[in-house]
Amino acid sequence: MLLYFLVVFGFVGLSVFTQYRMEMHSADYSYLKGIRFIGPSNLAWLAPYYGYFPLSFNNLKINILYRSIKHNYVGLYSFSCLYFGLFQIDNLLGLSTTGYLNNRIILTGLATVPTGFYEYYYDFGVFYLFQF
Repeated sequence: MLLYFLVVFGFVGLSVFTQYRMEMHSADYSYLKGIRFIGPSNLAWLAPYYGYFPLSFNNLKINILYRSIKHNYVGLYSFSCLYFGLFQIDNLLGLSTTGYLNNRIILTGLATVPTGFYEYYYDFGVFYLFQF
């Protein structure tokens, strides 16, 4: 429980730092507007939590439902540090290291990440998701 509160308050601090940095450059744009947060105004301080966690899982859901994918079942993107980093098969075979990001569906420009589970789904399909 303490870890949960530390994470939430850490992201609130990140939000405050981001606002400070934007005000230094006279930016008239806030994180709330960027992720299209439409929650109650008294809970605006929870926008970073919403942007970093639930919105990412929403992106994951949308990408799983509306993209047609040919799974490779080898784990190219799940274990990209091994295949593309250590073995360098992208240089040997001419593979794209960001192939799973092609034609992705995003909701807003600030929320582009469909969580780390997407690489596993892209490689192994529903077989990976049912293991949990």
